[in-house]
Amino acid sequence: MSAFIVSPETMQRCVSALHHRHDPCAQADQLGRELFKLNAQAVAHRYGKCDEIPEESDWTWRVDCPSLYYDCPDDLGIACDQLKALHCLRYQLTEGDEVPATSLYGQIKRRIQELEGHIVTRLPEYKAAAWDSQTPPCVEANATR
Repeated sequence: MSAFIVSPETMQRCVSALHHRHDPCAQADQLGRELFKLNAQAVAHRYGKCDEIPEESDWTWRVDCPSLYYDCPDDLGIACDQLKALHCLRYQLTEGDEVPATSLYGQIKRRIQELEGHIVTRLPEYKAAAWDSQTPPCVEANATR
């Protein structure tokens, strides 16, 4: 497996996916810096000290449209973009034992699960799939009393 620093665009989608809409937008920058540090830590674990790692201070994180973020967006394209970015970042963060043990890594995993559930439950195939609707025997027995 290789490890790398995700692109600023991917990191921005991750920040947008993880930023709560009720949090001040200024916290998006701090979140991006924390995610970047985790990414750099994982890369350093894989390759040791590396001069090619960009300085995180060169990047600025923002939330352009807070109403689209954290609450699962109605636009499945946005939700899929966020999910794929989080999948990419999570993969890059799996080097070593330290980064996956952080609370921020856990937050990424939970957000991935939320977005996956959000996306899947809106698919026509999911909506058309059978739902078992058997009534438990104890309910039937109690209904006849």
